[in-house]
Amino acid sequence: MHAIYRNFISALRFNKTAAILNIMGLAIAYIVFATIYAQVDFANKFDRFHPQVDHIYRVDCKTPASVWSVHSRLLIDAFVSTSPYIQKSTLINPFIGECYFTTDVNGNQTGFKETVQTCSPDITGIFDFREGTPDCLKQPEMCLIPESLARRIFGSISVVGKQLTAEGNIWTKDRKSLTVGGVYKDFPENSQLANVVYTTVSPSYQYESWDDYTYVCYILVTSGADKNEICSAFARCFNVEDAPDYKEAEVKLTNLADIYYEPVTSQMKFIKSGKKENMNRMLMVAFLVALIAMINYINYSVALIPYRIKSINIRKIAGASVARLRCAQLFESVVISLVACLPAVLLNLSLDIPVLLRLVSLSLAVGFIAGIYPAVSATSISMQMALKGSYGLSPKGLALRKMLIGIQYVISFTLVILAFVIYQQRYMESRSFGYGKNRIAVVVLNGKTVGKIDLFTNELKKYSGIEDVAFSSAKVGAEELYRGGGAEKNNEMMYFHYLNVSPNFLSVMDIPVMEGRCPRQEDRQLKDLLFVFNRKAKEEYGLEVGDRLITYWKDKGMVIGITDELKINSLRTGAYPLAFVINEKNAGMPVACIKIRQGADMEKATEHIRQTFKEI
Repeated sequence: MHAIYRNFISALRFNKTAAILNIMGLAIAYIVFATIYAQVDFANKFDRFHPQVDHIYRVDCKTPASVWSVHSRLLIDAFVSTSPYIQKSTLINPFIGECYFTTDVNGNQTGFKETVQTCSPDITGIFDFREGTPDCLKQPEMCLIPESLARRIFGSISVVGKQLTAEGNIWTKDRKSLTVGGVYKDFPENSQLANVVYTTVSPSYQYESWDDYTYVCYILVTSGADKNEICSAFARCFNVEDAPDYKEAEVKLTNLADIYYEPVTSQMKFIKSGKKENMNRMLMVAFLVALIAMINYINYSVALIPYRIKSINIRKIAGASVARLRCAQLFESVVISLVACLPAVLLNLSLDIPVLLRLVSLSLAVGFIAGIYPAVSATSISMQMALKGSYGLSPKGLALRKMLIGIQYVISFTLVILAFVIYQQRYMESRSFGYGKNRIAVVVLNGKTVGKIDLFTNELKKYSGIEDVAFSSAKVGAEELYRGGGAEKNNEMMYFHYLNVSPNFLSVMDIPVMEGRCPRQEDRQLKDLLFVFNRKAKEEYGLEVGDRLITYWKDKGMVIGITDELKINSLRTGAYPLAFVINEKNAGMPVACIKIRQGADMEKATEHIRQTFKEI
């Protein structure tokens, strides 16, 4: 051990900068690996803390065109009643949102906002409501609240029995006043269950409706139950005539632990989700970083061989065996790797013990692998080579060094490319384009239908799932450049691209007006053109709300609004001045933008749109 310590200190003195940089490189690599691996482990362990996770499933419906996870109460009850293997079931309404409550805290009325979800009482028998009073939900006036809410509002005083009075109605519940029946320990972030106020749904709420797509259903099955057999039993027993919308649908069960990696449609944004491919890429990045650090460490160890040859041969002459010398070299390499791993462990003490053990195991493996070749090589050099010259300058030594550096460069370039791909993908997923894309169906009308847009709109709105219909002269987000135009402002020409749109276009597309106002339906009757410009046009031409314009075509117009920055063209093209134009002659607008109501069944809405278009 003393010899190992002396060799390490001697190598450190030989080239302090190289030694410190290599140890720091290993340390940084381990920190990066631990950070990335923790994120991957977080995603892979979604909802696995529930004791019965292997027997908990979400009920989904699928057709060749789509998959959905929100159902009516009638369908849920029909499914649950068809199989003896289903022990318990619960429905959850995740669409209620925040409610404003008032309550008494030490004699003072206190108000707060909190998200509410209505459910079935059996929810506490399926999921792990730790440290709560689960049976309280069997009483309709009771509710369960998370520990974080109890501490935030009530502090350390007893919460059970406290009255919570909602300012407005709680959707799917016929009472405003709730009594706290229990407090449950907050669910971790990697759980589909939210830390909200849970209370039971009213038994009679929309119980006779097949079209109320509001509830997510979870079931607990018996041990050894076959999920395919459960679905087959429902298919055999269910009368499709009762619910024609399910004629082509097939029920499937998704295990709770698998939900995170399942695709999520736009109407199911309340479900936490991720992509397995992204996690695999991140894990690959973590291992590549560790591999680069290992190769760098091998290179450093090989560079030390000429310096250590003399010491090794002296110890050989003194009687030390080759095996002992090699073990000493390996042990030194492993110890250095473990020392470099120490900062990563200290910075991630909050991680699970298995994750930390994997990190330590990686450092042991890196130290062992990085030490094998230098240990074997250094102890295999003959006395003649040691006395004759430097091993590092020999053809074999140079070839090895070049090969290691080459591998290091290849892995580094691979790592950079992989990181760029991940960044680009996340950028595309998170980037705001300045307008709403979810729940928007786009239909290009033909010549016959363009002349019947009022009839087309009225027929579409007969289906309750259609919220509104707007029209434009071109598809938003589908073209590099849009129609160009120009106008004169205070005797100065300005040039811009534009879309003719209906007055309700901005509200349908969720385009906020930052200055001025949104167009209104009565604006159709005005003779002058009305313009809503984007921020780029304002900055480039100094536009203000109320500015008067005269277009190329000698039409008079006025600026009524300024939007924030919009990206309706390709990301390859920079932002340019853009106008939305509203006037009485807005006839050339063949593109219908149809907004589908939140919670509506996307497949049914799409089918209604197709049928309406076909009929008209």
